[in-house]
Amino acid sequence: MTSRIVLRALKVSDKANTFDLLTDADVMAFLGPRRALDKKEAQQWFEDELVSPSRYVVALKENNELIGFCGMKIIDGIGDFGYFFRQKFWGKGYASESCVLVINKLKEQIDVTTLQVFIADQNNASLALAKKLNWLLVSEAKKGNEQGYYFQIRY
Repeated sequence: MTSRIVLRALKVSDKANTFDLLTDADVMAFLGPRRALDKKEAQQWFEDELVSPSRYVVALKENNELIGFCGMKIIDGIGDFGYFFRQKFWGKGYASESCVLVINKLKEQIDVTTLQVFIADQNNASLALAKKLNWLLVSEAKKGNEQGYYFQIRY
């Protein structure tokens, strides 16, 4: 199957689509502060990401439109694998396609089975994705005030 997406770096021209993602309460429900960012916070996040990228931009191959982010970020010294997409692109298979592409890139550089993947127990879409990608459920966990699960990436 030909990929519908490309992985690339963030560009200044991605600002509006990045803000669309970061200021959406549904998108941010399981990310960062667990709420939509305000414009000032989104601006700071965008500027930080331009200077020091943490994950790949996932863009449509046909027009290079940013649909989200996927990859690994170091959090508290641990490689944390994650992904988040603009709501209008949910349910179209982009998350699984992105995860496969990014994992294939990362496994050339690191042992991806050592990455931490936390999924909140309320995040049904990500739990389904973990099952679809055959990730191994390692343990139940609590991260902050949130119940969930740690998964190990398998490929």
